[in-house]
This record gives sequence, C-alpha cells and structure tokens, in this order.
Amino acid sequence: MATPDIDRPYASAPATPWPLLAALALLLLGSGLLGSLLGIRAQLDGFGTRVTGVVLAFYYIGFVVGSRIAPKVVTQVGHIRVFAGLAALASTGALSHAVLVNPITWSLARAITGACIAGLYVVAESWLNSIATNEIRSRLLSLYMIVVMGAIGGGQLLLSLGDPASFNLFILAGALLSLAVVPVSLAAVPSPAFSVPEPMQLRQLWHKAPVGVGGGLGTGVANGAIFAMTPVYGIATGMSVVEISILMLVMIAGAVTLQMPIGLWSNHVRRRRSILIVNLIAALAAAGVAGLEAGGLPQLAVAFVLGGTTFPAYSLNLSHVNDVLEPAQTVSASSLFVLVTGIGSVLGPIFASLLMAGTNPAALFWFIGAVHAAVALFVAARITVREAPPVARQRPYLPVPARASALVGVLAKPRRNRRNHRRGDPSA
Repeated sequence: MATPDIDRPYASAPATPWPLLAALALLLLGSGLLGSLLGIRAQLDGFGTRVTGVVLAFYYIGFVVGSRIAPKVVTQVGHIRVFAGLAALASTGALSHAVLVNPITWSLARAITGACIAGLYVVAESWLNSIATNEIRSRLLSLYMIVVMGAIGGGQLLLSLGDPASFNLFILAGALLSLAVVPVSLAAVPSPAFSVPEPMQLRQLWHKAPVGVGGGLGTGVANGAIFAMTPVYGIATGMSVVEISILMLVMIAGAVTLQMPIGLWSNHVRRRRSILIVNLIAALAAAGVAGLEAGGLPQLAVAFVLGGTTFPAYSLNLSHVNDVLEPAQTVSASSLFVLVTGIGSVLGPIFASLLMAGTNPAALFWFIGAVHAAVALFVAARITVREAPPVARQRPYLPVPARASALVGVLAKPRRNRRNHRRGDPSA
C-alpha cells in the first residue's frame, strides 16, 4: 500500500482544526467517563477483580484490531462517514452496558468500543495532518495532546454527576459520544485524501530500536493497568466515586503538566538516558502510591508525579524510535509501535487484576512500579551494549497522547518543500 502522501496540500481540507478538536473532546469525554464507570460498576455488580480485569482488557484488544483495520476503511469510505458511523457505534456500545450487565456482553461491547475509538483516532490524526503546515505542526500536535488528555481527564469529573449503579452515567456517556458527530458533520468542507503505509516487520524495529520496542511494551502494560484498574482499586479500598475521579484526574493532570518539560529536557540529553530516569521516577512514584493511604493528599501528590512520568514515557519511547530510524521509516514504525503498546495494554489489566485478587488492591501500583523498574533495568543494560545517537542527531520530542493511532507518525512528520526538492536544495 502506498505511503501517506504528506507532501500534497489539500485545498479541500478545513482551514481550522477546531470543529475536529471539539468533536474529539466530546468523544473522549464520553469515553473517559465510560472507562472509569465500568471499573466501578463491575465491582458493584459483583464481577470480581479477576473477571473485571479481563473484561476491561477487551477494550485494548479492540483498539489493536481497530488500529489495523480503520485506515483501510477510511480510504474506502471517507473521513466524515467513518467518524459518524464509529461514533454512533461507540455510543450504542456505551448504552448496551447498562442494559446487558454480564461479563460476556460487556467484553464484546468493550472490544467494539475500543475498535471504534482507534478508528476515530485515525480519522482525527490524518485529518489534522492535512491542515498542518510545517510552521504550525508542532503547536498543533501539542494542542492535540492537550485536548485528548484534557478530555479524558474531564471525563473523570463527570463520574460525580450520577450514581454508578443507575443508568444515568451510561446515558451521559452515550450522549457525549453521539454529540461528537455534530461538529464534524456540520463542517462545510469535504474530507482530505488519505492513504496509509504497510507496517515494518517487528524484527526490523527490534533490531533498530530495542529500547523503543521494550519501553513501548512496558508503557502499554503500565498505562493499560492504570486506566482499567484504578477505579477497581478505588472501590476495593473504600474510596468514594468522587475520590476515585479525583485520583484519576490528578494522574492525567500530571501527564498534561509534565509532558512538555520532560520532552524539552529529553531533547538536550541522550534519549535513552531520559527514558531510564523517567522510568525510575515512575517506579518510585508507583511504590509511593501503593504505600500511602488511599485518597489522601499525600497519595494524590505522588499520583501526580506517577501520571506525569508514566504517560509521557509513551512519547519518549516513540521519540527514541524516530531518533534511530531513517525519516522514510518513521511512519511505518509508528504503526508497529502502536501494535506493541496495544499488546501491552491488553496484558496490563489482566496481570494487575490477578495480582490484586491474589494479594490486595495496592498490588496494582506495586505491579506498575515493577513494570517501570524492569523497563529501567532493560534500558540500563542496552546503554552498556550499544552507543546511542548523539544529542545533536536526535529529532525533536514528539508530544503525543498515551493512546494514539499509527497516523501520529504522519502528523509529526514535516512536509518536504517540493519546489526546493526539485531544485536539489540540500535543505529540503
């Protein structure tokens, strides 16, 4: 399949990203609310910790599958139709949880929702790429990250608007997912042209960037466990719904606050060294959250640090991949990187739930800390084996959400100046 035509300007693309970003915000408000609500409701309905972990992991299975299928569907149907169809399907999945309360139907609904959200990320990222000039690309990418993480965080606050045992919050989540269609469908512009690359082979990426692959897998495990199982931890430790929503929000706020400072710092040191340090801090912060009183101010302070390191670790690993690959390989590598982190996100809730059921709820954060410590040890070992590219050869840090599609590589890649390229300008 052809590589993305990132050199071609799209005259038909929207002149402003705001309708798309507004739609994405509504979508992720509903998705963020639903993700935490299901962890709480599963415990209230007696699913048990082990079963809850498996059920919630199906979201990431769907996300991985959707990430592979959605780009092909977009090329055949178009952005607006795919966005509308997937948002409607995700809304139906959200509402079905309130009607069919059992692990099997919830697992199926979570897989469908995950596939829909993956497809919606593909639409958003490829559409944003079509309007991103080289002058505004980094700012647009940062804005995209803030909207995504901010909306997911805002979804946590919506938990306090109703009783998780009732239908109300499911209806709210479904309504937000449906409303996401409005800004996009009312934008009086056609969607841009679009094509996607075939991913590179895993062994190729591992040979080129073992730290990126290993770190991406570990980050997926940790992030998947946090998003899926933190509400379960909250219920098991006697926290109120408001306290659970605040804990989730604080971790996401840490990611939004510390993402760019960490990224700017990583541009001035060896990237693998920054990955090592960030994972060590995340491991210590996770241990602190596990050992402190659930819902207390000290725990919230340490949770802010945990969120501010574990979520940006995704961007650090992806940036390292881009550092060591040729520019022509970065888009294909992004597709494989999403697959690796997605597999980690499936494993995270399952392993965390088994540990929590076998020991105590705090095992969630001990597990997350152990994952980050293992990544740090792996990075330290790799530093002694292979010399990293010098700082001068590193590309700028790529600030992306912990959940993104393969097309984030397209969005981050500058367009070449065709005129200069034809003239043989070496700066092109």
